[in-house]
Amino acid sequence: MRRPSILEWILIGFVLGIAAGAVIGPPVAVIKPLGTVFVRLLKMLVIPLIFSTLTVGVS
Repeated sequence: MRRPSILEWILIGFVLGIAAGAVIGPPVAVIKPLGTVFVRLLKMLVIPLIFSTLTVGVS
């Protein structure tokens, strides 16, 4: 039996995520602040990452 390709794994995760969101959607609002903090931390990484990439690329 062959292993699923990366596209198949992505589609499986997409379908499972939609199903999980439909089943337990509203109670997850309790952890929304954690999601907001996570997204803000990711945004904080973007500027230094771009700056360092440009610096290394120029030098």
